[in-house]
Amino acid sequence: MLRQIAALQVYIGYAKKGYEIADKGLSTISNIKNGEFNLHRDFFSSLKMITPRIREYSKVTDVISIQLRIVKTYQRSIKSVRESHQFTESELDHITTVFTRLVNASVDNVEELIRLITASKYEMKDDERLKRIDVVHTDMQEKASMVQSFSHSNSIMAVQRLKEKNDIQVMKKLYGLNE
Repeated sequence: MLRQIAALQVYIGYAKKGYEIADKGLSTISNIKNGEFNLHRDFFSSLKMITPRIREYSKVTDVISIQLRIVKTYQRSIKSVRESHQFTESELDHITTVFTRLVNASVDNVEELIRLITASKYEMKDDERLKRIDVVHTDMQEKASMVQSFSHSNSIMAVQRLKEKNDIQVMKKLYGLNE
């Protein structure tokens, strides 16, 4: 009986060591698993963070200044076109519609830019954010160019129509056709 008790004591010792090894192994696995999870969590969290490199990117402020230039050109052009009295009401509506669409599209670009520079809106690396900001910047430049071109075309058309009216008046005076 003493031998059996001694043998059981040895087996209990082996069992304790086995449980200790298993416990340490499970703890190690858990730590590794949690560490891996934490690494992934930290990585994805970092993708949501906005670094100073992004916030200070010159094209961010450039997009905003382009937006302001678009709005000012729009306001100035609409005022000029209306005050010229060279366009019909339907032409004025068309001009306003074109400008409104361009301004709204540029507002969409600014909203996209804000999402790109706001933490937790997109999960991207810095280089991906910079590329998207570059795309927004290029699109804004195109819209600004379109607004400028459309404004210039409307101004030229107003001047041409005014010149035509003046030419007609001169011709009527020359030929004595004043009504």
